[in-house]
Amino acid sequence: MGVVMTLAGIVVIGVGLHDMFHTLLHPTGQGRLSRMVLTGMWKVSKATGHRLGSTVGPLAMVAVILVWVLLQLLGWA
Repeated sequence: MGVVMTLAGIVVIGVGLHDMFHTLLHPTGQGRLSRMVLTGMWKVSKATGHRLGSTVGPLAMVAVILVWVLLQLLGWA
């Protein structure tokens, strides 16, 4: 069981780092997880009639960073 958990942690860390690389350093600048979080935030904003206004963009970027942090914490735990 310990080996399976270790391998799962390595995969989670790798997925997080891969998304960070593709979002921040890759020329296309499009990580899959980041794109899903950003798209989800915009869809929620659109569904609620853009009540948050121009704060959705910065909140979405904070959400992406939080996803990266949570993936690293989960993987290392």
